[in-house]
Amino acid sequence: MLANRADGVPSSNEALELYRLPAERLRQLSLLALEFSDATLDLPRLIETIEHRFAELAQSVCELVFPNGGRVTTGSSATSDGGALSLPLVCRDRVLASVQLSRSSAEPYSEDELAFLRAAAAHAAMALSNARAFTHESDARDSAESTAQSHHAAKAMLDELSASGLVGIVVIELSGRVIDINDALLELLGYTREEVLTGRVDWSALTPTEYVDIDSLALRQLQASGRASLREKEYLRRDGSRVPILIGSALIPSERKMAISYVIDLSGQKKAEAEAEHMRAVAEAQAKLAAIVTASDDAIIGSDLAGRVTTWNPGAERMFGYRALEVRNRSLGLIVPPDRLEELDDKLRDVASGQVQRFDTVRRRRDGRVFDVSVVISPVRDASGAVVGVAKVARDITEQRRAEARVARAKESAERANAELEAFSYSVAHDLRAPLRGMNGFARLLLERYGAKFDDEGRDWLQEILENSKKMGLLIDALLSLARVSRSELRKERVDLSLLAHAIASELAALEPARSVAWQITPGLSAELDPMLARALLQNLLGNAWKFTAKIDAARIELGVERAAGGRTFFVRDNGAGFDMAYANKLFGPFQRLHSSSDFQGTGIGLATVQRIVHRHGGRVWAEGAVNGGATFYFFLPDPTF
Repeated sequence: MLANRADGVPSSNEALELYRLPAERLRQLSLLALEFSDATLDLPRLIETIEHRFAELAQSVCELVFPNGGRVTTGSSATSDGGALSLPLVCRDRVLASVQLSRSSAEPYSEDELAFLRAAAAHAAMALSNARAFTHESDARDSAESTAQSHHAAKAMLDELSASGLVGIVVIELSGRVIDINDALLELLGYTREEVLTGRVDWSALTPTEYVDIDSLALRQLQASGRASLREKEYLRRDGSRVPILIGSALIPSERKMAISYVIDLSGQKKAEAEAEHMRAVAEAQAKLAAIVTASDDAIIGSDLAGRVTTWNPGAERMFGYRALEVRNRSLGLIVPPDRLEELDDKLRDVASGQVQRFDTVRRRRDGRVFDVSVVISPVRDASGAVVGVAKVARDITEQRRAEARVARAKESAERANAELEAFSYSVAHDLRAPLRGMNGFARLLLERYGAKFDDEGRDWLQEILENSKKMGLLIDALLSLARVSRSELRKERVDLSLLAHAIASELAALEPARSVAWQITPGLSAELDPMLARALLQNLLGNAWKFTAKIDAARIELGVERAAGGRTFFVRDNGAGFDMAYANKLFGPFQRLHSSSDFQGTGIGLATVQRIVHRHGGRVWAEGAVNGGATFYFFLPDPTF
């Protein structure tokens, strides 16, 4: 078989086989080789030529079959099975194809026919190998030319895109060094090419810290797939401002591991989005405002600076009795009583100068009735800030005025009744002193001079008269004290409550020196109070705490303060007997006692005095406690400095 050698040159056996062919066969073989060689540059034509010539030479049906590939084993040769023949086309030890021949008769091929066909197959194999090589070379050349053209077109497009200024372009090594950057990106950032390329500007520092993770993810994507997904971030400009951008990156095939990134400035888009959001918010606010104006029971009226009505809401229709179409472009004087027209002109002039006017006045309905209103008039400004109109909100306060009048009358009546009651209490208490002294004196004389004439029971009754007259004297003193608290004139000044509390604590300790009480008085406490009433206030509160901790071994009494809106809340806290919160509402009533007199002495006037003092200073008082868990009494005093 021909062409078993790697270089395609016939072996000695193959040459001998050729020598044995008749001259006519050799001539046919030469012509066949020339025909195959002519068709080498066109592979489809060569295949067609091979099939046609072998069919003609062998007087058989011919088909050229291409295998998947493989090397020829030693001893491979043509195989014949009656009228069928398979000739492998082998070149450089590789089976390129096989010629499949079949005759209509079962007559086998002769040795001469086989020798000639094998020689023809060798030439076909060589031509087929050359045709394939030429085809591969041609395809590679075409591919190279196409790639070069694509690269040239891409470079031209890139250059055009870079020069257009529409897109910023930067080429960076994955290590972070900038290789190239276009003018558009330099202009966007505010740096020069020299500053960036020489490294005087740290490229990584141009990315704010909150975007570092995004850049790290992009780097991992580049290393894994050669591309990084589009991402939004910001760059820091030279002037410190931030610019929002959209950036996409791709790896450049090279040994230096570089990536090219395309940067689009999103400032315009972000600005447009912000403006759109602002317009949406404005429209939403306007819609809400319109809904409020429509639904409001207040009269909301717009006018020009001359007082001519421009807008009139449903609330104004209900309040004044005019429909919007009836009052459009008419003067606001339509709803103002004649004696208040001058007031209207003054208010319009003030509003025209930019002032907001708030005042209570009267207005007139369609039927002529006059009613009380509370009015707010505000200037309406244009985009330049100039006052171009007036917005007026009027609220009907007729019922409020009636309620205020009722409250004023009730207050006056109560004050008058309280004054009469206090005068009566003072008079009664004062007038009771003389007969009480007489009763007490005569009972004492009876006991001293005639005590021996009484039996034990009689002397006990006289002693009971003396004890009760003493208690009555204390009650009369308490009533007089309570009356003085209400009747005395207030003379407020800054009182040092801490200093006053220390003085009262010393007085209490002097009365019972055997007692041990831990005092905790916050330093620097002060308030605007009448000094005499301030002493009475703390005497009662600290005295109460002293009294109700008498049965506690480790007694504690504290005076402190807490901040509160519009003033300060002071408190006196103890760990004494406490009280049941269910009866807290009775604590500050005169003669109200939550403990029996046998347990704790007292008149029941002290806390009533505390409440009256605090109320006279515009404050309020309350208490918290628990049975055997101590008590805390709070009193709030207004203070404009808080």
